[in-house]
Amino acid sequence: MANRICPFCKEKVKESATICKHCKSELPALPPPPPKKWYQTWVGFFMILIALGIISNQFGEKTSPTSSQGTSTPSTPSTNKDNISNEIKPTIDEKKALQDSYFGNFRNAKIKKKSGTIKLDVWQPWVQHVNQNFPPQIQKNFLSGPQSLNISFDEIWTAENDEDLTESEKKEYKGQLDILKLYWKDGKIQASTVEKSYTGNPVTGDAISPPAHKITSLHDRSSILKELSN
Repeated sequence: MANRICPFCKEKVKESATICKHCKSELPALPPPPPKKWYQTWVGFFMILIALGIISNQFGEKTSPTSSQGTSTPSTPSTNKDNISNEIKPTIDEKKALQDSYFGNFRNAKIKKKSGTIKLDVWQPWVQHVNQNFPPQIQKNFLSGPQSLNISFDEIWTAENDEDLTESEKKEYKGQLDILKLYWKDGKIQASTVEKSYTGNPVTGDAISPPAHKITSLHDRSSILKELSN
């Protein structure tokens, strides 16, 4: 799938994205594609089919010595099964929907079967850094989710955010890539996190030894399901 550059944070995002997954900014709409030629539209295609049908019929009338007459076979009435409507939507398959979504590509995620409870907290130096250095609209996008969340889980999916990197870049940034996690309980999504690698405190400048990944984005179940339904 083609990519484009977010005009706010300059990171790569999918061409079809409406919200930047890095800075959470709303992306401007892409310019409309050039108008199609008449023969590239459904109407033009249909007209071509009609013209071909007329030519075919005329050719058939000239080559056939007599026109055959036959009885038409009545059409079989459709059964109720064929007319079942899809007004009632099936329950969403959360695990299938979250394999590749706004929250990351988890098709090759590491899945850990582990039960417990955990308190997830957005790293406060990151929150201070955003509040001090970003305009209000960007602050709102970066800090849109809860800053603290208590959850129970029985399964964790972990993946690295490397889909926009080349193989050489993956090697260069090994151990420093964003870590994406999904927390599950009884097959239902509980939380999503993004952990970024830090070597220092973005507010004070003090070094972090050893460098560590810190939570910079947190979503609860309701906000995840809301995003999936959009």
